[in-house]
Amino acid sequence: MTERKEVKVTVKDKRRTGSDSGAAAGDPRPQAPNRSESPTDEGASSPVVQEPEHDYLVDLQRLQAEFENYRKRMMKDQAEVSVRAKARLVEGLLPVLDNFERAIAHGEGGEGVALVFKDLKENLATEGLQEVPGEGAPFDPNVHEAVESREDPNVDDIVVKEVYRRGYWFGDQLLRAAMVVVGRPLEKENN
Repeated sequence: MTERKEVKVTVKDKRRTGSDSGAAAGDPRPQAPNRSESPTDEGASSPVVQEPEHDYLVDLQRLQAEFENYRKRMMKDQAEVSVRAKARLVEGLLPVLDNFERAIAHGEGGEGVALVFKDLKENLATEGLQEVPGEGAPFDPNVHEAVESREDPNVDDIVVKEVYRRGYWFGDQLLRAAMVVVGRPLEKENN
C-alpha cells in the first residue's frame, strides 16, 4: 500500500477591489468591499471587514456646543419674556400714576396721597420706568404727541411748553408718548 501525504493548501482572496485593473477592464463580477487579510490558526486567510474610523470625541464636542447654544438661547428668551411681562404690568399702572398726579394737583388726599404717589413712582423707577422729558425740552415727535401748538417769540426751535399727560420709557421701550403743548418760533411774513 502506498502512503498518502498530507498537503497544506493556502487560500488567498483574489477578488478584485475598485483600485484593481480588472474592475476597470469591465469585470462583470460584483466588487467586494475593502478588506484586510489576517492569517488564522490554520494558515488560511479569511476576509475581515474594516470599520471606518469614527471620532466620537468630535461628535461629543459638537453635541456639547449645540446644547450650550440652546441653553443660552433659552435663557435669553426667558429674560425677554420677563421684561415684556414687567412692561405690561408697569403700563397698566400708568393710569394710576396719572390719577395720583391729578388728585395732588387738585389738593385732594393731602400729604398721605402725595407720599403714596412718591413711593409708587420711586419703586417703578427702580424697575426701569423713566419719564419722557417734559417742559423746556426740545420737541421730539418720536416721544412727544403735540396736541396744541402756539407761537412764542422767546424760542428759536420747537420746544415743549406744557405737558398734558406724561410719557414714560421702560428700559429702551417707549410705553407711552407724552401729550404736550409746543411753542414754535414766530413765522416770518413774506412781503
